[in-house]
Amino acid sequence: MAEFSESLYSYIGNRFYDRDQSYLIFKRYDADMDGRISYREWCRFITPSDRVLASLLLGRTPPASSRLSQDTQEVFKRLIRAHLNLEQAQEYLRQRAARTRGQNSWTMQEVFEALDMERKGSITVYDLERLIIEQKRGGSRSLVDEIELLINMYDRTGFHKICYIDFQNELIPRLQS
Repeated sequence: MAEFSESLYSYIGNRFYDRDQSYLIFKRYDADMDGRISYREWCRFITPSDRVLASLLLGRTPPASSRLSQDTQEVFKRLIRAHLNLEQAQEYLRQRAARTRGQNSWTMQEVFEALDMERKGSITVYDLERLIIEQKRGGSRSLVDEIELLINMYDRTGFHKICYIDFQNELIPRLQS
């Protein structure tokens, strides 16, 4: 974790850097929780979720020079900053949910079961889509794409669904408030 944090700091610079954010991003992508970011986990971090774009990126032949162009480095830095900002926003929401849970006496198990309507033991794209449609918030193809991105973000197993442990881990604040 310390190496990851220091590498981010040296690469993107201190103006955009926050140790809490690097901790959050590390926890998100260390899928096997071994305290290291493997090549597979790194690829998950930088590879687009869209299969066509991912195959274009992963199918490229490395240039003769192993150095990234200045433009590519700037895009990559923006990607890292976007990940860091997203993690910080999600932590804010986790902290807020924890405060409301204390005030309203709901449990994570109750929320999970409300989403897992068929009692399969996991939340799928269809569960979330059904919930949104029931709340009269849409049902378009772009909504399904966004739900799939959400599922992929929280799914540590790669089975395109969120089990209770992953759900719980996403709702528990990671930083002390």
